[in-house]
Amino acid sequence: MTSRKKPGMAFWATVTLVVVLVGYPLSFGPACWLVEKGSLSESQLTSIYEPCIQLSESGPEYVKLALTHWVDACGGEWALTDINARRSFELAPDLNVTSLGPGTE
Repeated sequence: MTSRKKPGMAFWATVTLVVVLVGYPLSFGPACWLVEKGSLSESQLTSIYEPCIQLSESGPEYVKLALTHWVDACGGEWALTDINARRSFELAPDLNVTSLGPGTE
């Protein structure tokens, strides 16, 4: 009979790292969908997923496309669009925008 050794600390650290690195970006799309559905606030989304949001705005083109397509596939495209639009206005206050359109004053 062969002896089976239990997985060590290095194994579990590797598993944890892989789950975090893969799971975090994959959960961004469903989180945007939850914002659209009203189950998660936009401020909660931005505090948890700030790195993903920044990459969707100013990351490499292939990363922006991948994140945007993933969010669209999960049904949260408007949440990400709204966040990016608000940030564009906040970053460019010299545009003197007083309204986002009719009925939004």
